[in-house]
Order: sequence, then structure tokens, then C-alpha cells
Amino acid sequence: MNRAQRRRAEAKARKLAGYWQRILTAFDSSPDMAEELRRRVINAVVEHDPWCAIYQQRPCSCTPNISLVPFDGEVGVYVVDEQGVARRSSRQ
Repeated sequence: MNRAQRRRAEAKARKLAGYWQRILTAFDSSPDMAEELRRRVINAVVEHDPWCAIYQQRPCSCTPNISLVPFDGEVGVYVVDEQGVARRSSRQ
């Protein structure tokens, strides 16, 4: 088991917040996307609702929108749905 796999397993064991789990699930459930994004710098854009408790320094209480955006912009943008499935989307 390499370092990335160990870290992923440890994160799952810690039962991370819902949006972190969705990001990890997106990479696990979509090997094609994971291969495409391998060795790239990726920005995970997490857009919380205005009423989310995260703005009061508490755990997240919403279902944020998540986009995975490679820094180089060559691959496109992946939008992660509520089940953790990533789908390619056009850049806006």
C-alpha cells in the first residue's frame, strides 16, 4: 500500500465531513477521472450555502457544491454530485 492509499484509508477511518468524503469517493468511483488527474495540481472548489454553520466555526451543515478544477485547465472541470460521482463539465 503506497502513501496515497494509506492516507485515503486513514481519512475514511476518521469519518471525515460529508464533502471530504464526496471528494474521496469521486476518485475511488471514477478510475478514468483519477488517471486523467494524476500528477496534476487540482483545486477542489467547495461552495457552502450562505447559512452553513461552517461560517460560525462549526462543522458543515449544508450540502456544498464541489468542483475539481485542474490548475493547467487542459482536462476540464469535474463536478461532484451528492453521491460522490464526478462528471466532466465545461468551464464557465
